[in-house]
Amino acid sequence: ATYSLAGVGQGVFRSMHQHYRGILALLALLTGAFGMHVWQENREAEALVDALLDMLKAATDDDKTTGYPEDKVWAIVARLTKTATEPTPESDREMREREDLFYDPYTRTINVTRGIALGVAFSLACRQWKALSPEMRNLAGMPNLKDLIEDRLQNDPSPAVRSVFGINLQNLYAFDSKWTSANLQKIFSCSGKSFDPSGDAAWRTYISYHDPLHGHFDELVCYYSMSLSEAKTTFALGSNAQRFAGRLGMHLFVLYGRGVMFLNSADSL
Repeated sequence: ATYSLAGVGQGVFRSMHQHYRGILALLALLTGAFGMHVWQENREAEALVDALLDMLKAATDDDKTTGYPEDKVWAIVARLTKTATEPTPESDREMREREDLFYDPYTRTINVTRGIALGVAFSLACRQWKALSPEMRNLAGMPNLKDLIEDRLQNDPSPAVRSVFGINLQNLYAFDSKWTSANLQKIFSCSGKSFDPSGDAAWRTYISYHDPLHGHFDELVCYYSMSLSEAKTTFALGSNAQRFAGRLGMHLFVLYGRGVMFLNSADSL
């Protein structure tokens, strides 16, 4: 059954965009009844799981999920986020070495199972947050997400997975600014004055895909300083290093323009 479903391909299953129950049923079947090892040992089945997760995220973003028990949804997403084998340290390293200067951690994220699943979790949380009463709009009111992201920060050093935190930094501040402020050092993990690979991936994703969060600059200034000290001055044309440097420069100009940074400020930026 797994092999025949995989052979149908992602294109056919896009028609299930509005059939949320069908997507969840297939995910539950592939990752539950068959057992994790079955689909993870078959590339076509693994590709099907990733395609189904993509459609689950699209359905969630478009608010097509109303009426389905969320505990079942979270159970599937949490299982995949915590136990799917990809990305492995070996595959992360091979991808970075193969693409070299053109490596983009977020592009890697949206093509590996744990990264896709964690992205789905954030989509679910965005919808859940909107439905909460104002006094409950924090991570305490979203225990499924809180447990999952704290577990991933503690137990998943993959740069591809950590990149999900960078792309969702604005969401994290909206969900719970106190929690986010307290966990920045875990998100942008570093050793001394240099980013660790996972922290570097999260930071580069934030810089590359978001405008600066000027309201939280005081908390992020040390990472801007660290990033500038590590920045290269020469790049391959069209490389991700060139794109990142351009985006970093844009962040700084915007922050100066908004009066958040000053030429004579103590941060030396």
